[in-house]
Amino acid sequence: MYNYHAWANGVIIDRLNELPEHIYHKEIQSGFSSVSKVLSHIFFTDYAGLTLSQVKVWMKQWHLLIK
Repeated sequence: MYNYHAWANGVIIDRLNELPEHIYHKEIQSGFSSVSKVLSHIFFTDYAGLTLSQVKVWMKQWHLLIK
């Protein structure tokens, strides 16, 4: 799953590098009002997902330690 995630983020970054800089904050009619807001959403969603995954790992390890 991580490999796919890293690949997908790379594709997004490569595509963004092709766009003119002024597009990044330009208001658009979409689910988000700008490309920068989409990227913020992706970053924070990724962060939350990775944090939750790590918490699950810690909980499993802790459970094994207290048995």
